[in-house]
Amino acid sequence: MAGRKDENGLTLKREAFCKAYLETSNSSDAYRAAFNCESMKPETIRRRAYDIMQDSNVKARIAYLKAEHDGAASKSLGLSREWIIERLMRNAELGFQEGGKPEGGVSNKALELLGKVDNIGLFEERINQTGEIFVIAAPEIDEEQDVEGWAQGHGSVAP
Repeated sequence: MAGRKDENGLTLKREAFCKAYLETSNSSDAYRAAFNCESMKPETIRRRAYDIMQDSNVKARIAYLKAEHDGAASKSLGLSREWIIERLMRNAELGFQEGGKPEGGVSNKALELLGKVDNIGLFEERINQTGEIFVIAAPEIDEEQDVEGWAQGHGSVAP
């Protein structure tokens, strides 16, 4: 039976999972911290943790908590977007000063990073992938069954 949900659409245990994931960056460890796993096999924990990570509410909550954490860390260090851009601009300009020692590598890197700033967007990283994806339809598998064991026992997919 599902527990009561908070304003983020999460049960108390799923909220605890999100917070533990933020600390460990490991879904299985986060699952162990949030749920009673004493009698569970490692494969079961791994699969259930994976299933929770597929929940859009959990993904959104982890992203929110991470952004909140990162923002607090930046503030405690005195960093801001403006400060970083200002320093990059200064490094880029230093390499072009007449009479000064040219530091082309520093200037080029600063210019590259400035070009990647969101609102400038001159340099965008793009990943192109090609290939084939094979999907195997499997029968309903009980949560306690070993999914990997089932797949190994039923042969491999075509190359």
